[in-house]
Amino acid sequence: MSRARSSRRPRRSRRVRIAYRWLALSLAGLGSLGLVLPLVPTTPFLLAALWAAHRSSPTLAMTIRRHRHFGPVIEAWEKHRAVPVHVKVIGIGLMSLSWFKLWWFDAPTPLLIGLGAGFVLLATLLLSRPSPPKHAAASPADPDPPS
Repeated sequence: MSRARSSRRPRRSRRVRIAYRWLALSLAGLGSLGLVLPLVPTTPFLLAALWAAHRSSPTLAMTIRRHRHFGPVIEAWEKHRAVPVHVKVIGIGLMSLSWFKLWWFDAPTPLLIGLGAGFVLLATLLLSRPSPPKHAAASPADPDPPS
């Protein structure tokens, strides 16, 4: 196959593009829920939303990449496989708050043990990821990021 032919984007039907757009918006919505709900991950949903957005509309993909909250998290993950420190703190804090709230309201012991083990695993995963370098923490709207 020639190089020029393999580099061209396939032309998708209007229905397929609409389906990808709805998928992208739905996944971005689930990622938004992850900002406030401790058990809903943000980054995987946003990466999947970006994947679907690329297949529906380059404009939508750029909108997600340039979003003031989502953009830096996506960039840190794609470039460095890193999780910003504030995301780690919020995630671990919300997981802890959820567990203690369940404990306070006398949730069943097996539930507390299961969720506690799951939260410890998630916290370990979060803490094992590096933090992005300082220059990568600059927002995409920053005209002059530090070098």
